Amino acid sequence: MSSFHPGIDIAKAKFACAPRLPNGKFRGKSLPNTPKGFAGLDRWLDQQGAGTLHVCMEATGT
Repeated sequence: MSSFHPGIDIAKAKFACAPRLPNGKFRGKSLPNTPKGFAGLDRWLDQQGAGTLHVCMEATGT
């Protein structure tokens, strides 16, 4: 497991996550913006070998 720094773009209906993998490449995933979608993100990040996550969010809407 390693430290991941994913970029996450949140929209009303879905969100997209693009973590930088330990090899320097990016891998993207888009999921529904629902509790089930976030549970899927958790499982997917586990499959990618994510250990510690560092996530920053920026409010861009009203």
